[in-house]
Amino acid sequence: MNIDKTLKMNITLVGALCFFLAMFTSAIAGGILNYSAVPHWDAWGLWKQIIVDGQSPTSFTWLWSQHNEHRLVITRILFWLDYTLFSASHVPLILLNYIFALLSCIVFHFYVQSIGEARGWSNKFIFAVSLAISGWLFSLMQWENFYWEFQSQFFLAQLLPFTVFFLLFKSKYGELDVAFWAACVLGVLSAGCMANGVLALPMAFVYLVLAGDSPRKKIIILLLSIVVGTAYFRNYTSPAGHDHLLDALRNRPVEFFNYVTIYLGAPFGYIFKSKLIAIIFGVALIEMAAFFFWKIATQKKPLNARQKINLSLLFFIGYVTVTAVGTAGGRLIFGIDQALSYRYTTPTIMAWSALFVILANNLVLTQINSLKRYAIIGFCVLFVVASLAFQMRVEPKGPIALRKNAALSLVMGVNDASVIRSDLYRDVNVPVEVAFVAKQKGILGFGQYPLKNAMNGVGAKWSNAISNNCIGHMDMIDTIDEDARFFRVQGWIYDNNAKVPPKFMRFVDKDQVIRGYALTGIERDDVAKVVGRGAKKAGFLGYIDRAMLGEWMLAYGDEPGCRLDIGSLFSSKK
Repeated sequence: MNIDKTLKMNITLVGALCFFLAMFTSAIAGGILNYSAVPHWDAWGLWKQIIVDGQSPTSFTWLWSQHNEHRLVITRILFWLDYTLFSASHVPLILLNYIFALLSCIVFHFYVQSIGEARGWSNKFIFAVSLAISGWLFSLMQWENFYWEFQSQFFLAQLLPFTVFFLLFKSKYGELDVAFWAACVLGVLSAGCMANGVLALPMAFVYLVLAGDSPRKKIIILLLSIVVGTAYFRNYTSPAGHDHLLDALRNRPVEFFNYVTIYLGAPFGYIFKSKLIAIIFGVALIEMAAFFFWKIATQKKPLNARQKINLSLLFFIGYVTVTAVGTAGGRLIFGIDQALSYRYTTPTIMAWSALFVILANNLVLTQINSLKRYAIIGFCVLFVVASLAFQMRVEPKGPIALRKNAALSLVMGVNDASVIRSDLYRDVNVPVEVAFVAKQKGILGFGQYPLKNAMNGVGAKWSNAISNNCIGHMDMIDTIDEDARFFRVQGWIYDNNAKVPPKFMRFVDKDQVIRGYALTGIERDDVAKVVGRGAKKAGFLGYIDRAMLGEWMLAYGDEPGCRLDIGSLFSSKK
């Protein structure tokens, strides 16, 4: 019997380890494959402040200024450090996203370890539970927060309050120990992550009240809550174009309810591809958390260690729930589907993980019948398989290629406002100003291949000895409303010998003068079906001198080198 139990425990531990490694390595691989030094969306605005306007952490006014409803103090410092120490490479910023997720795993492990010590779990079982939770914390449901450089605040806005509640649980009754002061510091820092971070200290105060801790701890946390809250909302301006919480509740209560529950149940909505499933799980999260909270709140006896663990985890779930309510209040105006944004799954994955720890803390498998026990095991196996399946099939929307292709217009000085506005930033002038400085400094991807190869613009001579032919087609030639000097061209190109598309293209006239450039990487499933799987990203977008309409041209691919005669294809504007 002991051998059988040992074998089962070893199988459980190995299975949990394999699950974690599969989720972790695929998340890392995705970050590497989708890396780009070209900024994404809101990062353009922040880079403008740093490299164009010359802002730095020496200006507290800048650090504390609003970004929508947030005060991104920590994010601004991290961006400035990336510019100062790493030439704005985005590598440390993206790496920090993974480090913050890993720190969340460590805090969860400390929770599980505390429960295991109280319940007499073996070290193997403690690590198995921790590894299973950690694997899910690296789910690519939150790929936006992993892959984008401007997302560290999404991890920090959950990690810091989560750690605050854990430290308050670990702090000894009545003592102003290291754990308590660390919780105070992290509570203050939470307000400098995102708007919901300002809730950390007030909720920490309520936690201390319900946990029955000493008055001086409560007073300190309460005073910090008042100071931080007052500072946060002093001169605060509601962002334009957003809804208001009371208006959303009053005018669209059903949509509001759906938004909140979809937000909270989104991880399961993604796994099972259903909004209804998301709503069901969102309601289940609220109901189960409310049930456990009611049991603790109505208890007359002082809380024991296990109940305090539950209470601290429930406060984090409450924190995420209030975040969902606040998000619905401001963003319901953009539609219910916005609740399924990939970046919103980071808080909900952590909230569900917290609920899983609570269930593990309260569940005694030996005290339930075999049918229920196997049902629980079966659900866990199904969940692991479904999570792995999602991890393998998820593909980022708005691929990196579109960002680089849009940046090509900035390198060439083409005022393609519709592409810039669609793939880079809503205010066209911001990327233009940033690119002007970035090209001079060789940063933000403008000093790297392939964008660097287009720095000389059109008109330069091109000498080559490339004889290898590509296959491809010019599918579309569009005028650009804001710039009459160039055409926007789209199509595909593929080296059938190397079985990959070139990364970079030059368009050359009969006199071997460069007349335009293009970048590949755009997905073309239609081409891949005919040519082969290697052509999946053979699509290109680029720009050609408008004077070349109707003229004979060659397209030269780079890495691998090949050429495509497009003279007969470039005869009329579509």
